[in-house]
Amino acid sequence: MDPAEGYDDATKTLCQKAAEQGLIPAQLILARMFLEGRENDRDVIRAYMWFCIATEELHQMNNNVKNTMNPAQVAEGARRVREYFNRSREAGNSASNQTPSTERARKDARRLF
Repeated sequence: MDPAEGYDDATKTLCQKAAEQGLIPAQLILARMFLEGRENDRDVIRAYMWFCIATEELHQMNNNVKNTMNPAQVAEGARRVREYFNRSREAGNSASNQTPSTERARKDARRLF
C-alpha cells in the first residue's frame, strides 16, 4: 500500500491498530501516511514517531540475529550489505540521487555491521 495513492479511514484505523500491536510493516506504512498521505492526515511529528518506533524494533531484531552469528558470518553479512548498496549505486541510484533518509539508512546498515 502506498499512502501517496490514497486510502480510506477504515484502512488508516486498521493500520494504526496493527502498528500499535508492534507490526513493523504497519508502523512504516502509518509513518508514511502521516508524512505523505491525505492532507488532513499529515503530521510530521507522528510520522517521525512511527519511523523511530519501527527503526528501534528493526535494530533490536538485527542485534538479536547478530548475537547468534559468529564473527565470520557477521563479516560475510557486512560484505553482502556493502555489495547490495554498491550494486544499487551502479544501477543509477547514486547517493546523490537518494533521499536523506535513504542515505541515512545506508549509513545505519554499515554501522550495524
